[in-house]
Amino acid sequence: MKVEIEIPDLSRWVEGFPEYWMQLIFGGNRPPDPTGHSLLTGYIRLTEAAVRFYERGRLLTQHAWTTHTQIELGALNDASTSFEASFTNLYRAALFMIQIRRSLLLDQAFRRGLGDKPTFVSNIDRIRAFRRRIHHLDADILSGKIASGKPNFLQSEGDISKQNGVDVKVIHRLQIGDMQVSFKEIASWLTEMAEAGAHISSHRW
Repeated sequence: MKVEIEIPDLSRWVEGFPEYWMQLIFGGNRPPDPTGHSLLTGYIRLTEAAVRFYERGRLLTQHAWTTHTQIELGALNDASTSFEASFTNLYRAALFMIQIRRSLLLDQAFRRGLGDKPTFVSNIDRIRAFRRRIHHLDADILSGKIASGKPNFLQSEGDISKQNGVDVKVIHRLQIGDMQVSFKEIASWLTEMAEAGAHISSHRW
């Protein structure tokens, strides 16, 4: 069976937002209200973590499927752990962004610069449900609630089809139990988060 990996590359955002931290430490560039400052710093920190864990998971998944004659299960397990951490931080960053967009402690011009409501905010209920599924997994396993034939931990998965007589599996989603979300959608949320992070990083108070 041939395996193809369709996990969007977000390596352009792996360095995070060093400008934000440099301005914060050496330039003192921050909102006048300490709560507003804490919201922005928390969002930047969580977004950086979400992207970096996603990229680690992506590279480990590629390594596991493409560099050996057999699947490297250790790398897949490490990838699963990385994607768990990424999704948890994605959810937490989304909560911070919801509060940032509402906060009157941050000036109106800054909030206008964030643009229209991003899809990761619009999809917060779905993101929350998937995150809860990850975090309740251990309890579900211990109580015997995992459905038969479903992944009993977070896994990168895909569909198998015939191409020129060869079985081809395309890895394109994360799945846990009976819930799934595509890497394309996760990558779009993380990209929106990173773009908002760039706006925060470049703003001068």
